[in-house]
Amino acid sequence: MIVICNTAFALALFSPDSSKALEEQFKKFNQQENEDKSLKYDDGASQNDIEATKVIQQIGEAKSPKDLQSFEKEKRNEVIKKLKMNGLLIRQI
Repeated sequence: MIVICNTAFALALFSPDSSKALEEQFKKFNQQENEDKSLKYDDGASQNDIEATKVIQQIGEAKSPKDLQSFEKEKRNEVIKKLKMNGLLIRQI
C-alpha cells in the first residue's frame, strides 16, 4: 500500500481518538470562517480593464498594453513599475 498522506498524524492534532477527530473536530475546523487571503488579493486599488488600458496609454506612452512588449527591457520594467504604483495588476498590464 502506498501512503500519500499521513492522516493519522493530522487527525491526532485535533483529538487522540481518530473517529472523534474526523467526525467532529476536523469538520468543525474546516467549516470555520477565517480571514485568510488568497492569490486573488484585492486591496481595492485595482481598476477595470478599460480604465487600465487608458492608464497604460497615458503612463506607458503606448497605444495598447501589447505595445509594452516591444519596449527595451529597461524601459519596459520602469513603465511596469509605474503602472503597478498606479494600481494596475500584472494581469491587466
